Amino acid sequence: QRQPHADEDGLGGAIFDGNGNPMRADPWLVKIKELLLKGLVFLELPPNPLDHFTNLCGGPENVAEMTGRHQQQVANEEGGVDYVRRCEGVSAKMINISERKSFMDAKKLIAIISEAASTGIS
Repeated sequence: QRQPHADEDGLGGAIFDGNGNPMRADPWLVKIKELLLKGLVFLELPPNPLDHFTNLCGGPENVAEMTGRHQQQVANEEGGVDYVRRCEGVSAKMINISERKSFMDAKKLIAIISEAASTGIS
């Protein structure tokens, strides 16, 4: 039974047996956990499909994204990604409206509409 208490790496927590008594962590399992966490740095995960498609189409300056997201991954010059807020200077409530206006005014030629933002858009 895991309690909602994070240890120093923020991923674990105190573990208790069925009677509520604290259990000692197995040193071998602790070592395995440490090695797995160190290995995460070297994983090359595939890009988020929506962000990847947006980047292939020239980036957020060319694609009007009408979704429930507030941030997106944008390719940087070093070949990595940066997490950036969508539509700087626009309130969170107005992001999709601003994106729709950019598309309707032909400032952005591609529109992506998710189910989360599709109500009232046709």
